[in-house]
Amino acid sequence: MAKLGELMSKEEQHLFIENHKIIEHLKQSRLFGSLDETTLQKIVPLSRFVCYPKGAEILKEGQKNTEIYFILRGIVSVYAQDEQILQLQRLGDLFGEISIICDQPCSETIIADTDVELFCFQSNVIGNHSELSPEESQNILNRIFVKILTEKLSLTTYKAQQSEKTNQQLIKNQQELLEAHSRLQQTRSKLEMLVKNKNLELQKTNEKLQAEITERKNLEQERDRLEKQLRHTQKMEALETLAGGIAHEFNNLLQGIFIGLDIANFDMPHSSHLQQPLRHARSFCERAKHLVKQIVTFSGQEDSNHQILRINPLVQQTLKEIQKNLPPSIDMELKLEDNQHTIWGNSSQIQQVIANLCDNAEYAMRKNGGRMEVSLHILEIDTHQTHEFGLEKAGPYLHLTVSDTGEGLSPDILERIFDPFFTTKPVGDGSGLGLSIVHGIMQNSRGAVTVESKVGTGTKFHTFFPLIRSSEPVPATPVY
Repeated sequence: MAKLGELMSKEEQHLFIENHKIIEHLKQSRLFGSLDETTLQKIVPLSRFVCYPKGAEILKEGQKNTEIYFILRGIVSVYAQDEQILQLQRLGDLFGEISIICDQPCSETIIADTDVELFCFQSNVIGNHSELSPEESQNILNRIFVKILTEKLSLTTYKAQQSEKTNQQLIKNQQELLEAHSRLQQTRSKLEMLVKNKNLELQKTNEKLQAEITERKNLEQERDRLEKQLRHTQKMEALETLAGGIAHEFNNLLQGIFIGLDIANFDMPHSSHLQQPLRHARSFCERAKHLVKQIVTFSGQEDSNHQILRINPLVQQTLKEIQKNLPPSIDMELKLEDNQHTIWGNSSQIQQVIANLCDNAEYAMRKNGGRMEVSLHILEIDTHQTHEFGLEKAGPYLHLTVSDTGEGLSPDILERIFDPFFTTKPVGDGSGLGLSIVHGIMQNSRGAVTVESKVGTGTKFHTFFPLIRSSEPVPATPVY
């Protein structure tokens, strides 16, 4: 004991006196608890109690270590390359055993996080300060190291098993997540397809509904147009019948007046002062006769003398005469197709149509001047257009248009523009029969006349003459 006393401090000598306390600690240790008390008493000199203050460095990485430390109280941290990797705080937690087993410098640094009390076992002095034989010391060391390794292996195995379980659980969870994700994707694809199909269905339904609404509006507009056209046709037929009857009666009266004027003029001396009034009266009767002729033409009751005509030369000849009488402020532009097509009609009536339309265009531009355009070309009319323009059948037509750049017409005027005796001209400037005569002539020629105009954009008249094909029979009588 003398040698041991020389190596230990007074505090350590005091602790060694209380052998039973040390033995109790050894019995509670995981490493020494399996040894018998006799053996424990023999290794008492190999152990000691130490205290470290907070922040003290117990072991240092890279330095030699000769002790295994057991925590009795306090907390320590394990550092590797200045990085904290672990914290120990349970009673009996140990550190320092790896460097002893491997006989290598410490691979970790241990720092006291709080004030700590440690029980340490000095492995390098076994056999020097105890009653143990070398075989007993080696046996104890082997048992201690086997115990340490067994604990480490058990812990490692347990952790490996736990890690394997955790890994298997993670793999299982991942597989379940993948399966759930796959099911979710399938469900999402199905939903997207359902939504897409539903949208397409709704779109088709909406398109169908819009088409039905549009068709209904078109039908309503067509019905209104046809009703309006029917009312206008019935009105014109009634006016034509009335005008025809009045014209014939008025023509008979004029014939009597002409006869009376001729008799009075025959018996009247040339030097008589009544000669001049008689000439004026006859002039007024001639004008009345011309008016009656216009009314008869409008009513469609005059002898039409229809025949097969090439309209192109007739139009050119008529426009040539009209162009001579136009004021300098009005330009005439002709767009006439050079064709040899024929129609069924009366040449004088067709000339009257052209003259009346050009006269109407000239009057619209008389104040401010402008440009008159006359065009003639072939136009194929379909079934829908026949209803729109009031034609008998679909097919090729000669399309004659006369347009002006005048002030244009308002809708209320357009509604009455073909009515007989309706005019916007001042009293004395027109009879109001010009356009109504055009309407009557076009009907009598199996054609039609329409007008389009807006205030400020001028006016354009369209006339349609049905073509006579070589295989088509010529009408035996004119159509009234």
